[in-house]
Amino acid sequence: MNYMNSKFYKPIFACLFFLLSVYPFLGYTQVVNQQVLAQVRSTLSSKGITEQEAVQALNAKGINIYALSETDLLAKRTQIEQIISELAAQKKDKVSENSTPTINSMVNTNVSVSTIEQKAEQQQEKFLSTLPESAIYGHQIFRDKSLDIYRVSKDASPPESYILAPGDKLNILIFGRSQADLQYEINSSGFIQPSQMPKIFLNGLNLKQAKELIANRFSTYYVFNRDQFALTLNTSRTLNVNIFGEVEKAASYTTSALNTALNVLAASGGPNELGSVRAIQIIRGSTKKILDVYAFMRNPILQFDFFLQNNDIIYVPRAEILVSLQGAINRPMRYELKAGETLKDLIDYAGGLNDNTYTNSVQVERFENNEVVLKDFDLQDVLQGKSKFIILNGDIIRFKTINNPLKQFVKINGSVSYPGEYDLRTSPTLSTLLSKSTPKLDAKFGYIYRTSFSNPLKTEYFPFELDGPGDFKLQANDAVVLLSKDVYQLESDVKVLGEVKSSLKLRYDATLTITDLLKLAGGANYASDLNRVDVFRLNFKESETPTRSILTLSLDKQYNLLAPNQNFQLQPFDMVVVRAIPEFSMQETLQLGGEVKRPGQYSLISKRYTFSELLEEAGGLTDQADIINTTLIRYQAGAGIVVFDATQALLRKGNIKFDPILLPNDYITIPKQDNTIFINTTATNYVLPENQKSLQILYQGSKSAAWYIRKFAGGFATNAKQKFITVTRKNGQMLQSSKFLGLINKSPRVQFGDLIRVGIKVDKQAEKLDKKPFDWDKFLTKVISVATVFALITNATK
Repeated sequence: MNYMNSKFYKPIFACLFFLLSVYPFLGYTQVVNQQVLAQVRSTLSSKGITEQEAVQALNAKGINIYALSETDLLAKRTQIEQIISELAAQKKDKVSENSTPTINSMVNTNVSVSTIEQKAEQQQEKFLSTLPESAIYGHQIFRDKSLDIYRVSKDASPPESYILAPGDKLNILIFGRSQADLQYEINSSGFIQPSQMPKIFLNGLNLKQAKELIANRFSTYYVFNRDQFALTLNTSRTLNVNIFGEVEKAASYTTSALNTALNVLAASGGPNELGSVRAIQIIRGSTKKILDVYAFMRNPILQFDFFLQNNDIIYVPRAEILVSLQGAINRPMRYELKAGETLKDLIDYAGGLNDNTYTNSVQVERFENNEVVLKDFDLQDVLQGKSKFIILNGDIIRFKTINNPLKQFVKINGSVSYPGEYDLRTSPTLSTLLSKSTPKLDAKFGYIYRTSFSNPLKTEYFPFELDGPGDFKLQANDAVVLLSKDVYQLESDVKVLGEVKSSLKLRYDATLTITDLLKLAGGANYASDLNRVDVFRLNFKESETPTRSILTLSLDKQYNLLAPNQNFQLQPFDMVVVRAIPEFSMQETLQLGGEVKRPGQYSLISKRYTFSELLEEAGGLTDQADIINTTLIRYQAGAGIVVFDATQALLRKGNIKFDPILLPNDYITIPKQDNTIFINTTATNYVLPENQKSLQILYQGSKSAAWYIRKFAGGFATNAKQKFITVTRKNGQMLQSSKFLGLINKSPRVQFGDLIRVGIKVDKQAEKLDKKPFDWDKFLTKVISVATVFALITNATK
């Protein structure tokens, strides 16, 4: 038969080529049957490509698949795959460009679904945050986010017990000799319809059963091992569930089928204070299933027994028996009981009794005959069934705590190996107690403190000696204290300070020498003067105030004492101070910046290093330097600007009245010449524009400040005080008006960058009107108050 002319086999070759493009790792030829055709068409459909479109795209590239043999197809597999991939990408881009966003399409996008999820979660968290805390055991799981609410089924993997129904979307993956990645949705009749296969009924099966059934059916048409077949729930159906009864928010809920009854109840806030957690009803048509939250809390796997179907009803009835547990119980809360449950069950729900629970008594408070009554029972008898104990709704059950203190014990501390409490019955005497607590005795005597339980405000003291005669009989609550000989030894110290690596304080002992002390302090440093080591000493005399003295020592490089003090011995409270070499200092620097020929860091080469010397070291000034406004900023010894006239410093080099002595970390800046000056227009006739703080003008030469005000600021205002004109330089220097021949006001000369200010006259008449008469009453009151406080302080400190 001529394959190339056969209408029947042309699609087969096309499908074979597509199969090769979809599964490039398939290294052998399979018999192409209807199963393969269906599989290829399904794959093409998922890519949005028809068979005709694929053939046209290949023809455009010069490939006629109907004229190729199977060998040729395999040879051109890579080129064919590339063409098909490009076609799929083009179609995807075209669909994206032509699509108009709608509500449905937006909901189906990942971004929109994520946004909807976030809003739903925010609303849920806001709702749950408004719920009051509940003291009923079991309510917390609905309010503390223990149960997740699945809104998009892809977020969770269902258990094998999940029941399938119409609307569920399944993914089938085969990765054996046959390859397939298929998606199906269970239709309204409960079937999936694989291509070229009989339909498969899945409604009502769980995932485990469905996997077995589908694998068996597909094994007839595909070649794979059982471990090469996977069935997963891709998207679960949505359900409408109605919640009624005693819940925080009764309503109809649309939710993913992955949610169990417990998950959906959590969305409603769970049962309210009246609602039952032991008899929640799941109603499906004429059937009813009971959900017990306590059983779930003991065995969480039980929640998967309560998967929901569409239109299920969850009904929460009122709790019939609610009781409170108080006292010595691990989880004191309110609990709901079923009919027939006992106190033993209740204690079990509460996590058991405390270690210190008094088991001879349990008390019940309840209402009987319109009054509150208390009833006491023997707890042991109740738990063993010897005493009848019926629990009623509203009961308050209390467990008592053992409060009796430990009595049959004695205590020992002090110079012992194992201090603490011991049983009096096994340590009835002092000797037996010592043998248990002290392997090696380092004490010679001690005391017994005796305080009886009957009179805790009275304590007797009994001294004893360890080498004394006889033994001492102990009593309950006795406290034994062994006193070491070291208790009475006075402790003292010695110190080493000054030019050592680490200042040190050590406990004094006669074995400690000054050589040891210096070595322990890390030894001397670069500035240490070992020829001058001072020792400050306290000289003690019995019943007298100690006197103070100073000893001066000399040491060699190994810190050994030199003559004539080789026999020197440290004494308690000695303070050893290693002095520094006179005028010793390490490299100290300052900073020079601005208009000098060599700006940067400079070292202080002497103790009297002056500004003029520094400027000479820096190569002098540049042509643009403004020497008048040189600024010196000091960072030590009263930090701030040091005002000086740099021109005078250079004219009178070395004169300390004009040429400043520089200190470490000084910062000197010589600015660039600025041919502007500034006028503060207060008390002048000049009106500044908005947001301008001062009048700026070009420097016109060494004129007086008054000349600049008259020339550029409109002259002086009527409130100007011309004899108080000031000029402030950038270096911080301030100049004031002076009197010429004691009669004529002479304002200061102006230089580059200066700021001119004018004083303001004070209206003395207005100042007098503003003054208030002196209040003698207030003055006397303050004087008396101060005198009283002074007297009190004086008396208190006598």
